[in-house]
Amino acid sequence: MWTVLGAIACLFCTRVDLRRMRSLSMPLLVVTVFLLVVVLAPGIGRSAGGSSRWIGAGPIRVQPSELAKWAVVFYLSWWLTSRPVNLDKFSMFLFTLIPIGALCLLTVIQDIGTAALVAVCAMTMLVMGRVKWWHLLVVIPPALAAGLWFVMEKEYSWRRMTASSSRRRMAWWM
Repeated sequence: MWTVLGAIACLFCTRVDLRRMRSLSMPLLVVTVFLLVVVLAPGIGRSAGGSSRWIGAGPIRVQPSELAKWAVVFYLSWWLTSRPVNLDKFSMFLFTLIPIGALCLLTVIQDIGTAALVAVCAMTMLVMGRVKWWHLLVVIPPALAAGLWFVMEKEYSWRRMTASSSRRRMAWWM
């Protein structure tokens, strides 16, 4: 079923005009941020595995953090191509990171792995968009420190990260 849906989605994307997809980048970003906030609301977000990640309506469940992956790609594609963004200035680089930071902060509350993936994807796109390396070197250490704090803050995440440090479990992995 998912293969068929993926094939239909690919066919649809090849038929859509690129300018139309650009116009969807900001609405997609806003909807994603909204859904990431809604999933945190008590009674709306569904918990699984110790984390509230899902929005459910009957048999259908949606994980807004998955939408964040698409939102960051659409947003940065639009941002880096549709306007003359001067990423040589550190202030403009930080301005570019505000929506990405918001997505990552809202995502890391629910799903640390997806937040890390969104951040790495954004940084890769920014490198391809000719951002200066020293800009990244200034931003990456605080981002890594925040990520480590979030991992240590959630007991289940810390257990997952340190599980391979146990010799007995390490033997199981090998």
